[in-house]
Amino acid sequence: MDLLQNFFNESVNLSLTSSQKNAIHSLNDFFKSGDNCFLLKGYAGTGKTTLLHGITRYLSQINRNFVLMAPTGRAAKVISDKTRQSAYTIHKSIYSMDNLKEYQDADEDGSATFKFYFDLRDNIDPINTIYIIDESSMVSNQYSEGEFFRFGSGYLLQDMMK
Repeated sequence: MDLLQNFFNESVNLSLTSSQKNAIHSLNDFFKSGDNCFLLKGYAGTGKTTLLHGITRYLSQINRNFVLMAPTGRAAKVISDKTRQSAYTIHKSIYSMDNLKEYQDADEDGSATFKFYFDLRDNIDPINTIYIIDESSMVSNQYSEGEFFRFGSGYLLQDMMK
């Protein structure tokens, strides 16, 4: 039996559905693999967050570093409350808020507009850190910038993967 499955059987007081058991088995395989990405998908109410609470407890127990993120502050608070672990917005996690940089944007009439952006932060997390993104269906790779500010390249998904 998998270590993660054993952990759930012994430590998490839940009756798991067969789909949740399959997810745990797949996650255990992912943790042991060299794969870069694992998507846990399911409809609302299927127990993804319940599993996440157990998974974060498991990762803490085996001293595996992980970071919980969500696209919005509200979603980060919800996942933090449900897992009892710190969670932050993706923006706070991947961008350096300490170093506002300036760039020049050419307007249609040939004039220049000066704008600002927050660059990617230096990733100082251990190499085997697991990044858990809740509500990842809200993450886009559409270019986005405000009137005066931009985060990173303007492509959140691309920046997150970098």
